[in-house]
Amino acid sequence: MDAFGVKLDAIIKQLQSAPVTPPWLGHRVLVEGVISAEPRICGGVVLKPVHLSVLPEQDASCNVMLPAESKYDLTFEPPRPPGPSKGRLAFDVTAGAPPSSAPTAGVRDFVIPYDFDGVIGFSHARVLTDVLDYARAINAGEVVITGYRGAVRLSNGQTMTEDAGIAKRRAEQIAMLLRGANLTQPTYTVRWQDDTARATGTDDYLTRRVVVTVRPR
Repeated sequence: MDAFGVKLDAIIKQLQSAPVTPPWLGHRVLVEGVISAEPRICGGVVLKPVHLSVLPEQDASCNVMLPAESKYDLTFEPPRPPGPSKGRLAFDVTAGAPPSSAPTAGVRDFVIPYDFDGVIGFSHARVLTDVLDYARAINAGEVVITGYRGAVRLSNGQTMTEDAGIAKRRAEQIAMLLRGANLTQPTYTVRWQDDTARATGTDDYLTRRVVVTVRPR
């Protein structure tokens, strides 16, 4: 089993509620954001919205933390890697109130966003639960999963492109997780696009995604 063939019960979501994944020592971070007109914070320019991707390759030059104020001197330890855990699962079975009535059956798309070169992580529990709940509620007949590979235009004019094969790994992992949650009645179509959209430097993070289309019987 490779790093992407992780069983459902091995995914924890201890950072599910965090809007931003903090940087990890020893790793570079891709920062994608829009300069805001808001006042500077501790001397720093405010980016809003902002998207951070901790890059998987190690870089020994990223070895210093410089908190703006001593009260923010946090440890910023990375979340534990996938593995056997007593933590909660990738699907949030408790979040949200149950719907008061069954949803109207129809074709519905769910978009799952990703960090650069990333696969399912701690922040995906809500959208995965939404897919699962909807598919069960309408007694889905087909689930179509399409994975996409992204690219990013950097401020220096260079372009970063995600690893070849990442779109396939993302799509196959989503199918594995849904089947592992006993969503086995629908038929599955799993596909991917290895070609990337042209990176423009604006909202390039939107190209890194999986689209799950749930169709009724």
